[in-house]
Amino acid sequence: GSGAFAPRALRLRAWCLYKTGRLDDALTLFARFDRENPDSPEALANLLEWSRVLIEAGDNAKARQQLETLISRGGSQGIAQDARLLMARVLIQERRYDRAIVVLETLAGDVAARVDRRAGAWFALAELYRDRTNYDEALTAAGRGLELAPTPELQRTGAISRGRVLLKMNRIEEGAVQLKRVVTAEPERAQSGILQLELARAWYDAGKGESAAQEYQYYLETFTNREGRAEAASGLGMALFRAARYAEAAAAFEKTLTLIDTPAGRAQALFKIGDARFAYGQYLAAADAYQQLIADYPGSEMIPGALCQAGESLVRAGQPEEALRHFEDVVSRFPRHTMAERATLRLAECREELGRFEDALKGYQSLVDKYTNSPLFVNALQRRGMLLYRIFRNEEALQAFTRVANEFGSNSMAEQAYFMRGWALYML
Repeated sequence: GSGAFAPRALRLRAWCLYKTGRLDDALTLFARFDRENPDSPEALANLLEWSRVLIEAGDNAKARQQLETLISRGGSQGIAQDARLLMARVLIQERRYDRAIVVLETLAGDVAARVDRRAGAWFALAELYRDRTNYDEALTAAGRGLELAPTPELQRTGAISRGRVLLKMNRIEEGAVQLKRVVTAEPERAQSGILQLELARAWYDAGKGESAAQEYQYYLETFTNREGRAEAASGLGMALFRAARYAEAAAAFEKTLTLIDTPAGRAQALFKIGDARFAYGQYLAAADAYQQLIADYPGSEMIPGALCQAGESLVRAGQPEEALRHFEDVVSRFPRHTMAERATLRLAECREELGRFEDALKGYQSLVDKYTNSPLFVNALQRRGMLLYRIFRNEEALQAFTRVANEFGSNSMAEQAYFMRGWALYML
């Protein structure tokens, strides 16, 4: 169309196309406006919007070209200051961090620039410094931005920036004060849920299981995002496990199972349920969880570990005969997996417990023969010696103890081996 309102309508249509996800069509109209209306009062605003959409479309090179044009044409206008913020974002995405810092520092230090844009530049600097682990500089930048921030929204941004830096500096109590104030003030915001999970993870990473559990629990009580709730339930389970609250940890992992749809995620949740029940002494229930994983997700990479853990659970539950089948499965199906070494040792130990001494000796010898570089090698050698001594084959027992003592003098088994050499010699 034509007329005074036609250029503006063209821009509005471009923006509507962008909002409905039709980025290519929107970009075509932004380019058309620029081509047809080079002297329009809205030409610079069009360039800015065009650049934003180019960034979202992944065309950083074109966006950077447009922004450079805008900055050179805009001079000291506010729209050129916005362009500098966008330019820094592009440079960060391109990993051109030093240049991004120069752009942001120039804007942040420009006393002629609008105060909200200067504050935004300081906050962007804080995020950039934080990501590069320059935490002192990040904290300073966030503080300077907060001093300038003229609106509640920018003050919120600054509090988030400062809080995140404090978490990275392991000053978690201080960071928590900043972030919790933001989260509790506006829990309906999607970002509040993200911040709550960041805070919970920070407590967990710092080894504070009880504090992490409280924050994960708060998320579950406050937010409805399914993916976030799944992470929070799993995190709650891990935190409770770390705090040795195993029964509660198992319940949290069971909740996780109801919130996860992916096979890998469900398999992991079942494994954690098994671990928590095992730690709590519910061995048969633990075996059930591991066996459900094995049955429901036979292609999972966690199967060797689940088989071993199911076997361990059954041993603890007084069912070594049942346990044998799981250890045998690991050895036969996953002979090159690291769990096969552990399963070989446990097979021999179970057979020894069942009184099948010759089979047990063969099992210990199998590990010694097959896994010469295994950390379990010395355990198998010592266990074999102990069984040989037990069944009065003292000459062979002496050989095993001597090898442990001579070849593994720094291992904790060596002291027992020296002691048992004495007994073997005495019996001989």
